[in-house]
Order: sequence, then structure tokens, then C-alpha cells
Amino acid sequence: MKIKDLIIKLNENGFFLLTKGNHDVYSNGKHLITIPTIHMREVSNILAKKIIKEAINERNPILG
Repeated sequence: MKIKDLIIKLNENGFFLLTKGNHDVYSNGKHLITIPTIHMREVSNILAKKIIKEAINERNPILG
């Protein structure tokens, strides 16, 4: 999955960028999620699914 598509999914779930560097850090005000971005345009589908699942479960624990 392309990193920019993953970021769009995080934004749709209420996450916003806190810091940028080797790893971008996103937060929804309560929870932090890091995305490795150093020299990468894509992350593996397994990692992308894990990050999205974590974001959705944090935003709405009933869905998990």
C-alpha cells in the first residue's frame, strides 16, 4: 500500500500528523501510531492492515 493512501485512511479515522522524520507519528489525541517512512513510498500490505486496524480499534473500540 502506498504511504499516502495509508495516511488518507488515518486522516479519515481522526488521526493527524504530530512529527515527521524517519517515522511519521500520528495521533488522534489519545493514541499514537508511527509509520516508517525513511526512503519508502510503500509499506507492506500486512503492516498497512495492522496500522489501519489499530487506528480503527482505537477510534471506536466497539468495532474491534
